[in-house]
Amino acid sequence: MKIIKSVFVLSSILVIGQAIPVNAQSINNCFTQAKDSNNPMEELTALGRAVHLARQTGEATNGGLTQYRAEASMFGSIDQVNCVVSDNNTWTFTFKGSTPYSNIPTLETAIRVNHQTWETFVDSNTRIY
Repeated sequence: MKIIKSVFVLSSILVIGQAIPVNAQSINNCFTQAKDSNNPMEELTALGRAVHLARQTGEATNGGLTQYRAEASMFGSIDQVNCVVSDNNTWTFTFKGSTPYSNIPTLETAIRVNHQTWETFVDSNTRIY
């Protein structure tokens, strides 16, 4: 059961044969580092958890889901998020957001997630003009 579950998780994270925009490849060294690690299954699963924590922290910081929605990349495949490996076992996710049902981003948020303790930190939350 555990092996099947792990295979399912990995297959839902890796999108084989899908074109990735050039800018996504250059801004997601978290995904590259995780898949090239000694334990890619564990690291990719942890990265997926960190993306959700970052998005949820951004939502809470900006008034909840009735006031704010993160950009679509924060809901999709982990190879599409803007993420950089930071020091001290952290990943930093930078994403835009808007009011519900709007396509015009109004905020850019940077959330740092410690992938050992799962603590989250709001590094910036800047209004886009």
